[in-house]
Amino acid sequence: MDFLKTGGLALVLLWWLAGPVSAQSKSVLWWELEHPARYVNGYNDPARDIWEVRNEAELLRQRLGQPKRLLLHQGPFPAQEGQGTQDAVQLRQVRVWITGPNGDQQDVSLQNSGGGIEIEVPQEDAASGIYLLGSHSTAGWQDVDGDGAKEQIHYYGKFLLRHGSNDVSNGGEREVFFPAGDMPLEIGPVQASRYSGIIQIAHRPHAMAVSYRGEPLADAEVTVLTERGWQTRLTTGSGGRFEIVPVASRGADRNCELYLYIVSHHDRQRGEYHIATIPMIVDPPWPEWSHYTTTFITWGLAGTLFSALLAFGLIQRRRRRNLARLAHFKEASCV
Repeated sequence: MDFLKTGGLALVLLWWLAGPVSAQSKSVLWWELEHPARYVNGYNDPARDIWEVRNEAELLRQRLGQPKRLLLHQGPFPAQEGQGTQDAVQLRQVRVWITGPNGDQQDVSLQNSGGGIEIEVPQEDAASGIYLLGSHSTAGWQDVDGDGAKEQIHYYGKFLLRHGSNDVSNGGEREVFFPAGDMPLEIGPVQASRYSGIIQIAHRPHAMAVSYRGEPLADAEVTVLTERGWQTRLTTGSGGRFEIVPVASRGADRNCELYLYIVSHHDRQRGEYHIATIPMIVDPPWPEWSHYTTTFITWGLAGTLFSALLAFGLIQRRRRRNLARLAHFKEASCV
């Protein structure tokens, strides 16, 4: 596929091992986007004025068509300092694939490159839209529920990539779920928006869904974690959907917050235990006009002053014309 050619979206995957894998532990397979604040508009950042926000919006359009760096973690969320080191043997057991906006799917080979794993997708002139990045690993057999029977453990990590080719308006909306055979247990938004597949706005409802082998999964418990420690649990309805209203929207060092959605499912008939994740970036609600009070006042005063000067100039011009007409009239009268 053309979106796997050199010169596009560069992904560098780094795998951290968090010790023995356990379905009961906090160890999950999940993607992390480096510098996530670069892919959200800075309209709510109090440190920026309106001109900086406009410039940032233009930079965002450019970044959506440029290489991005992602890390693939096996462990708790958020990632801990010194969480582990890369293990090439384990990496060979991970399947990674990508699906483009047109539905074409391509397996991605993981290759060692220095301290990480590099992948380049898509090229800059590839089709605009949402790309689905998936990963799958197994962790052997374990007795999950203590009934004496062991289940095979499966981990899945999904990420939505917005490739804009410098045009965020193209690509439209699309469903963001893989075919059932690729990722049996899956979680994600009902639809990816035109702006970005991984952006959610705080204090607004967002519909998400869980599916298992292509069918909606009812009564599934979803755990939601944030970087700063806020968490909640939700349960899917009969249609496999749930609604969430994110509350935390500002991280400790940036004007957005990372969320990780985790769902698990125990298939006793097949003897399998599945754990799936998807990260989302939560942006503060728009607009927060209080951030621009100083800017609005400044431009309001400037506009008022300009209007006053313009009115004064027009009055003076009219006065000079009237004086000139009067002088001309007097001269004509004397003659």
